[in-house]
Amino acid sequence: MRGIPVTGHLGSPRIRRVVAAAVTLAAAASLAACGSSGPSTTSSAKGLTMWALNDRTILKQSVDAYNKDHPDGKITLRLFANDDYKQKLRVAFGANQAPDLFFNWGGGALNDYVEAGKVDVLNASDVNTDRYTDSVMQSATFDGKVYGVPVNGLAPVVLYYNKKVLSDAGVQPPKTYDDLLAAVKKLKGKGVTPLSLAANSKWPTLMYLEYLLDRTGGSRVFSNIAAGDAAAWKDPSVTKANQKLQDLARAGAFGDNASSVSYDQGASTALLYTGKAAMEVMAPGSTPT
Repeated sequence: MRGIPVTGHLGSPRIRRVVAAAVTLAAAASLAACGSSGPSTTSSAKGLTMWALNDRTILKQSVDAYNKDHPDGKITLRLFANDDYKQKLRVAFGANQAPDLFFNWGGGALNDYVEAGKVDVLNASDVNTDRYTDSVMQSATFDGKVYGVPVNGLAPVVLYYNKKVLSDAGVQPPKTYDDLLAAVKKLKGKGVTPLSLAANSKWPTLMYLEYLLDRTGGSRVFSNIAAGDAAAWKDPSVTKANQKLQDLARAGAFGDNASSVSYDQGASTALLYTGKAAMEVMAPGSTPT
C-alpha cells in the first residue's frame, strides 16, 4: 500500500481534518509528529506541501480540486521519479525539512518513519477507517495505531506478455513456474530477452523474490519476515525461493544487460512493447509515463 504522511504543524483541527480527508482520495494519509521529536514544518501558515510520485495523476486532480475550494490554504504538490523520490524523502526527513504530506509505501517503509517519530497518528476525527477492510489497513497500522490509509486501491502484480513475441517463438503463456522456466529457455533460443527486468532500480528484482517466497512458503513465512522476525529468514522456503530466482537467472531469463536497465526511464517496458522482450512482471499502473 502506498500513502501520504504529513510533517510539521497542521494548524487548526479543522484544517487537519480537511487535509486528511482530501488525501485519502489520492494515496495513504499520515500525519507527521509535531514538536521537537518530529520534523520541522515546511509549510507556510496559509498552506501545506505534498510530495508524491510523478505517475500520481489522480492525486494531482484531487489536489487541484482541493485548492479550488481552499484558495487561502492551498496544497503545493511536488512530483518525483520513483527512485529519486525515496532518497529525497530520506534526506528531507534527516534535515527536518520533510513535506507536510507525502505519498509512501505501507509496511516497513512507513514503519521506519513511525519508529523514528516522524509521522503522527491518524485519529477517528481525521479519517473514517471503516471505509477500508481490516487486511488493507494492517500495512499502515502499528501497535494498534493508524498512520496511513490506502488511496489508489490494491494493484496485483501480474506477468505481462507480448502476444506476438510469444506466438512467433511458439510459446504459450506460462501457467506454472515450470512452464515459465521452459518458456525462458525457448525464448532465449530465439534471441529474445524472456523477462524484461529493470535490475538497476533493484526493487523490481525484489518483486520476484517476494512472490516466489509467497508461493513456496505461503503467507505465514512472508508475514513473519515482514513483521521483522529474523528467525523467519532461516525457513527452508526462503532458500527455495532464492534458488528458483537463481534458476531463472542462470537460464538467461533476464538477458545480459538487466543491471543497466532503469525503471524510471521506462526502459524495461519499452523492451516489452518493442518486441525485444517477451514478458515483464509489474503492477498495473506502475509503468512510467
